[in-house]
Amino acid sequence: MKLTRWSVGIPLGLAFSAGLAVSLQVFTLGRLASHTGSPQLAATANTIVGAVALLAIAIATRASARAVHSVKAGARVRAWQLLMGANGGLFLIVASSAVPKVGVALFTVAAVCGQTLGSLAVDRLALSPAGRRHFTTPRLVGAALAIVAVGISALGSHDDLHLGWLGLTVLVGAGTAVQQAALGHVARATGEPLVAGWVNMTVAAVVVVVAWAIVKDGAVPGGWSAPLVQWLVPGLCGALALVIFATVVKRLGVLRLMLAAIAGQSVCALLLDAVAPTAGEVITVQTLVSVALTLVAVTVSGLGRGGPQTAAQRAG
Repeated sequence: MKLTRWSVGIPLGLAFSAGLAVSLQVFTLGRLASHTGSPQLAATANTIVGAVALLAIAIATRASARAVHSVKAGARVRAWQLLMGANGGLFLIVASSAVPKVGVALFTVAAVCGQTLGSLAVDRLALSPAGRRHFTTPRLVGAALAIVAVGISALGSHDDLHLGWLGLTVLVGAGTAVQQAALGHVARATGEPLVAGWVNMTVAAVVVVVAWAIVKDGAVPGGWSAPLVQWLVPGLCGALALVIFATVVKRLGVLRLMLAAIAGQSVCALLLDAVAPTAGEVITVQTLVSVALTLVAVTVSGLGRGGPQTAAQRAG
């Protein structure tokens, strides 16, 4: 079946919207971490709110019952596909710790680097339900441009580059690509993106609760006085993004999914740093150039979709 402009454009638009949600999630998560004095607690609140919201909707719409029926009927879900939600927990901990130090824009650009490289590998190894996408020159050039963007932004944003946090952001960004592939497989097996998102968020919740217990002994150094919006918005944004990712990854493949989301993240992050900057954060020419270069990387990489396989080829 030939894909029409609308059949591809709508998933791309949804993925872009998911990127906007992720950037807003990261922004409010950083604010919550600053208020509570505990990035681990901020990440815990995010995952619990998101998991509860997704579970409530799944039960109300009977998506959970349909997913259970599919599994009983023989739908196969592998352990790694269920456990990749752990990377979501790690991403949240890194985000809530790094954003107050480096700002949303720089964090996003570093995440872009990891997401782009990870997506290249995931599509090449055919880990996603969309099948194998081969390396092409545009894809490799786009990945290189994303790395250059990280360097430019790092040189222009801070006296202290916080290279450790930037490195961790790149790593969890790469893990995000594998996480999206796993989400797509769970959604395809169960037929329910809501349930796939809930499983992912629940595994992430386990990771961050354990981290909070170990690192902070369950303490809340800054108290519980953060605004209600900071407790709710990160989890709801994360839940929305997960459901969108689980829905469209089988149509777009991981690279195109992440590139569209990255575009949304980059634009929203720059706007957030402009209207509500992190203390000491100044948007410089280098920051603007790095975000623009990231969007160029998205465009260039998208030119090389690497000959997506047909359903018959994937089945064979």
